Amino acid sequence: MTFCYRGGYVHGNKYFIDEDITSKIIGVDFTSSYPASMLYRKYGQKWRKCYNIKTISDIHNAYDNNRATMFIMTLYDVKSKGAHSIESKSKCIELDNAIIDNGRVSSCDKMTVYLTMLDLFNYERFYTWSNYEIYNVSISNMDYLPPYLLQPMLSYYSLKNELKSKHLDDTIEYKLAKSKVNSFYGLSVKRIPLDRVMYIDGTWKTADATSYEKQVEKKALVPFYGIFISAWSRYALLQTLADIEFVAGANAYYMDTDSIKADDTPAVRKIINDYNAKINAEFDEAKKRTGCSEFVRGLGEFDYEFGENSKNGIVKRLKVLGAKRYMIDSEREQLQTIAGLPKGWIFDAVKDKDNVYYGQDPFEVFNNNMNAKQCKLTTKYIDTPFTYTVTDYDGVTVDIFEKSCVSLVETDFNMKLDETWLEMLED
Repeated sequence: MTFCYRGGYVHGNKYFIDEDITSKIIGVDFTSSYPASMLYRKYGQKWRKCYNIKTISDIHNAYDNNRATMFIMTLYDVKSKGAHSIESKSKCIELDNAIIDNGRVSSCDKMTVYLTMLDLFNYERFYTWSNYEIYNVSISNMDYLPPYLLQPMLSYYSLKNELKSKHLDDTIEYKLAKSKVNSFYGLSVKRIPLDRVMYIDGTWKTADATSYEKQVEKKALVPFYGIFISAWSRYALLQTLADIEFVAGANAYYMDTDSIKADDTPAVRKIINDYNAKINAEFDEAKKRTGCSEFVRGLGEFDYEFGENSKNGIVKRLKVLGAKRYMIDSEREQLQTIAGLPKGWIFDAVKDKDNVYYGQDPFEVFNNNMNAKQCKLTTKYIDTPFTYTVTDYDGVTVDIFEKSCVSLVETDFNMKLDETWLEMLED
C-alpha cells in the first residue's frame, strides 16, 4: 500500500516561480478537508482481485456502479497539459527519461504507478499519454465509513465548532477537541511497525515485532480507508484546480493540500461558490444519514482566506519559490511559509536593526541563496561519556559526569533551490 498512498498536493505554478506577483489574487482553504472526505465520501470495504478490468473505460464503469478500484498503470509519452505537474517522482515504480518539476513528473517516456481510480481521474485532466496498460486490479463495493469511526469524529468536530461559536477557542477543551478531530485521519494511515529495535547483550539488534498478520488483527482501522481519505481530498483540490486552469482560464499560483492561491476573477469565484453550494446540499443528506448536529455544517466548504471581502483582505504581493516556500502580504496578514525557517522570520528580520537584512524589501530577501543566521535551534547529541567542571551562579564549583547528553544550539538556515529544477524553469 506504500506506493498507492499519496499525501496532499503541494506545488507552485512553474511559470510564476520567483515572480513578484501583484495581480488580483484570491486565497481559499477547504474547511477541514480530511474530516469532510470522511463524512461525505464512500470507501471500499472488502477488496478482491479483478481480472476483467483492463481499460480506463472499465475503471469508469466500475466507479459508476459504486465500485472502487486500485491498480498498477503503465503510461507512455506522458506530458503535462498545463502549468501543474501532479505526480510525485517518489511514487513512480518505474520512470524513464523524465523531466522533473520540483519533485513532480512534468513529462516522461514511460511511467509505472500504483493508482486509485480517483488518481486516474486526476491524471485525465492534467496529463496526456500515447498508450497505457492497466493490471493487478483490486476492486471493492463502496459504502460510507462505519459509525465507530465516523460518529466520534463528528462528535468532536461538533464540540469544537460549538466552543468556537461561544468564543472559547482559546480553551484547553477546544484544543483537545480539535486535535482529536485531526487524529482520526492520522490513525487511518498509521504505519504498522513490523520490526522493533532491542538492546541485547550490549548491542542494538532488530527483532521481529510479531508477524504482519498478528499486527493487522489488532488494528481497528485498515490502510485502505487512509489511502482513500487522502485520495478524496486530493481529488477535490485537483479537480477544482483543473476547473480554475482549464475552465475559468485563470492562473493558480500555489496549492498546499487544502488551499489554493489563484487569480481573483468572477469565473474563479463562481467555481468556488458552486462547489460550496454542492457541499452544503451534501451536508443536508449527511445530517439525515448520521444525525450530526448543525455545528458540523460548513465542513468541507471553501473558506475565503485572502482577497476582496475575505478575513485577511486584499492581497498586495505573492511570491513562490516551490513547495512549502511562499510569502504573501495582504491588508491584514503577512504570511511567510518556508519549510525549515521559523514563521515570520523574514518580516521580523527586515525590522531588526541588528540583522543584516534590516531595511530591505522582504520579498527581495526571499530568494535562492538566502542565508538566515542563527535563526532557529537544532539538537546536538554527545554520546561519548565525559567529566566537566561546572560553576553555578553562586560560584559553587562541582565536577559532573555524563554518559550522554543532548543540547539545543542555534543554527543557520540556507535557502537553496535544486539546480536541475532551475535549469528546467529556464528552459
